[in-house]
Parts: sequence; C-alpha cells; structure tokens
Amino acid sequence: MIVITGISKGIGRAIAEVFASKGYNLIGCARNKADLQLCKQDLESAYSISCLTFCADLSQPQDLDDFAAFLKQQPLPIQGLVNNAALFQFGSLTSEDEMLFMTMLHTNLFAPYKLTQAILPQMIENQKGHIFNICSTVVLQPKGNMGSYGVSKFGLYGMTKILREELKPHHIKVTAVLPGSTFTSSWDGSNIEPNSLIDAKDIAKAMLAVYEQSARAVTEEIYIRPQAGDL
Repeated sequence: MIVITGISKGIGRAIAEVFASKGYNLIGCARNKADLQLCKQDLESAYSISCLTFCADLSQPQDLDDFAAFLKQQPLPIQGLVNNAALFQFGSLTSEDEMLFMTMLHTNLFAPYKLTQAILPQMIENQKGHIFNICSTVVLQPKGNMGSYGVSKFGLYGMTKILREELKPHHIKVTAVLPGSTFTSSWDGSNIEPNSLIDAKDIAKAMLAVYEQSARAVTEEIYIRPQAGDL
C-alpha cells in the first residue's frame, strides 16, 4: 500500500494516478469527503486497484490523530508514504499573525512527522519502505513573502535529511521532492499560462521512477522546475 496525503487534487492526485497505473494499491486522505469519494471511484474504476480513503483535515489535531491511528490499524504492509498535503499562504515573518505560523508548522511539518512515526514501526519490522516528503524549491532559493510557509518547508526538508540518516540501517529510503511552480487547481481563475508551469504528472512520474529503483540505490532529492523558471 502507498499512502498519499492530499490525494484528491493537484500533485497528490497526479501521484495517485501514476502509481495506480502501475498496479499499486493506495491509501489516501483529503479534507473534502465528496472529492475524496470521487477520487476513490475514479482510481478503482480506471486501474482496478484498491484505494482506501479517510476524510481528514491535517491542520486539525484530532483529524491528524485519527488518520495516524487508521494507518496503524492497516493489516496490509505500507510500503510507501507520500507526505504531500500542505497549506500555502503568502506572508511575511515580520508582520503575519502568529496563528498562521502555528497552523503552517502543524500542517506542513508536524503532520508529516506524526504520520511518519505512525508507519515506521511496520517499515522497520519489514526492513523495507520509502518515504517521500513534498518540500519546495523555496528551501534552495528562499524568496520574500513566503513567511511561515517557507519556514515549514525548510523544517520538512531538514526532517527528510535526518530521517535519511536514521533509516539507512533499516533499508528504508527517504526522498525530498522539491517542485517549483506547478499547475494545479489553485491557479484556476488566474491568467497564468499552464504551459509555463510544471505538469503535476511529471513530478509523479519522477517519483515512480525513484520508487522503483533497486534496493541498492536511493535518490535523495528530486529537484524539478518549470523550463522557463519559477514564477
């Protein structure tokens, strides 16, 4: 089973489509129950795979706890975890409300930490697994007005690096995914030309290729940007 947070839209949905096309069964969470159910139906119908779903808003502590408990209860081995769900809002560290900072850290950093801890005992027992953390190019090219979002992604990038070292002895792979500006539904209604942004499926295909590498190799980072450069 491959766990994907934020599975119903954007990069998460693209990852689900690409992995399902190769026959991988999935577990996914998202905030909107209707979108989640439609995603499940589409994936199972198109690819004849199993897709378990759980409605959860990972910015909410109880939802996060409930989803973590759900993952611990799964009888089939979890072979991969994609920490994709995230919040984004422009802001400045010098002026933004501290509650925004706390919400960003909880959703973009603590949720991946909590879910990783939930699935690791099983992966360590099996001596196999792969964790992908969806970070951002902002961790390599800091920008103004990224505020709490940038801090949370820097934290996730650092956590990825530390996990990589800690999990080497257990044969568990850890990969940071650093996508630049990617065309998703968040751009709906804007004047942005889709062809100037990354296609989310290009990110997903790169992740699948990394996941299917032999046990002798790990790609520690996937750094992918629009050909024309980020916005």
